Amino acid sequence: MGSDVYRARTFTARAVSVALDRVSARLLVAALGVALAAVYVPMSLFRLVDADEGIYLLNAKEVLNGSLPYHDFFYPQMPLLPYVYGLWMKLFGVSWYSGRLLSALLAVALGLSVYAHAARLTRSRPLGILAVSLFASSTLCLAWLSAAKTFSLATLLLFASYAVVFSHHHRWKYFLSGLLLGLAIDTRLYLVVVIPLLLVHLVRSETEGRRLQLARFAVGLVVALLPNEFFLLMDPGVFLFNVLGVHGIRSPFGMVGLVSQKVDLLTDLLGVNPTYGGWNLQFTFLLLVNAAALVAMLRRKEPFQLSAGIALAVIVVSLVPTPAYSQYFCIAMPFLIINATLFCARLRDELASPASQALRRNAYALAVALLVAYLLPAPFEIYRYTVAGDNVPGVYTPGNAPNWTIPMIRQVSRAIDEVAPAPSALTVSLWPGYLLEANGSVLPKLENPYALWYSPRLSELQIMKYKFMSFPELEWHIGHHTAPVAVVGNWMFETKPFYRSLLTRSGYVLARRVGEAEIYAWRAR
Repeated sequence: MGSDVYRARTFTARAVSVALDRVSARLLVAALGVALAAVYVPMSLFRLVDADEGIYLLNAKEVLNGSLPYHDFFYPQMPLLPYVYGLWMKLFGVSWYSGRLLSALLAVALGLSVYAHAARLTRSRPLGILAVSLFASSTLCLAWLSAAKTFSLATLLLFASYAVVFSHHHRWKYFLSGLLLGLAIDTRLYLVVVIPLLLVHLVRSETEGRRLQLARFAVGLVVALLPNEFFLLMDPGVFLFNVLGVHGIRSPFGMVGLVSQKVDLLTDLLGVNPTYGGWNLQFTFLLLVNAAALVAMLRRKEPFQLSAGIALAVIVVSLVPTPAYSQYFCIAMPFLIINATLFCARLRDELASPASQALRRNAYALAVALLVAYLLPAPFEIYRYTVAGDNVPGVYTPGNAPNWTIPMIRQVSRAIDEVAPAPSALTVSLWPGYLLEANGSVLPKLENPYALWYSPRLSELQIMKYKFMSFPELEWHIGHHTAPVAVVGNWMFETKPFYRSLLTRSGYVLARRVGEAEIYAWRAR
């Protein structure tokens, strides 16, 4: 009788302990979610606008209004992003803040995924907190996952595709992995390089039912990629040129040329030759830790970590486009962080013996110092990307920063509506972001101004086929007053005097000035 009571009390105590542990785990996740939101939501709301955001969000608005990417407007990415952001804006309104908020929420979800995965792999919540802290303070992530671009959506989908294969209780995990990876590829095409890495992991880790898991992965991947067939069948040439061929004319050096630019980018990021002020201490630190982890694995003849393989693949493929930009590397950051956290767990285990007490104390002191050094750049970079604008891509100088704030851009949108003779009036603008919150529309074929800039590298037949606009055609539209409103503002650089003169000669008059943006109107006499 006494033993039964003892067993019952023991069972009850264990049940209570498990329940409390689950509650504390959920409270911790909730607290981390709030902390991540406290970082990424303000960052997304106050970050200076990147020029490409105006294109992506306007394209999402066009899709929301029934247009098709590739066939109605030039769109040099895979098609998922405008549909995701378009659906979001249908539910929560077409605005800059709405689009930015979605990016912030995607970044928060990614941060929580990083925590959960790191804690599960290392069996340590403190190391999970370390991983999410490295993520939350990463300047590459702060700058680019908060923007309404492809990075937050693609990185979340890619990381989820990777993390789900480590589930021990989900027999459909490889179907989900294939599905999520396919959706990531639907956002950024070059993430296709991750497919062989996940397949190798599957073959290496699944000893029973391997063929079934391969089939599930393939089915998930095909299901996610299948909607692309719709765009492909409409016009294969147009689809393939938009998502692939156009990247061969982005520069005179072809798709993968100008190796010197890629070398300069890497040396700039690593601080070896910081010509452009782009040295990223955190990226360098994580690369060094990952290199140390790789050396340790090779010495022990251990298999390559999947996280390290994906990070390396993403870094290499990010160098392929010409020109390449540092922002591309933000996709690799969660995987570098996971691999660095696994290395910390290895060191923890190796220093766990009583004989290593002194070494362990020194190692912890060094780790704290390195963590402080890692965290230090974050507030300075937040200020640079939200206020200063110094060397921020697209903004470049502090003097130009006010023109790229969301409130200033919204003022220009309101001024366009006030000047326009009708709510549906067309507007000539070489940066379409002004039209996101305006009632009117941008002049057709200017939904993506890259089409205008790339047009000199195409024949007249190609310009017509791919819905590009040539410079002579733009001048014709201005001369014939196709659009009653025109904006001389952001992203016009040294062409401002030319277009200002062209508009004046064509009968347009300066109607409003908002900041440095000039809004011209034409009225029939």
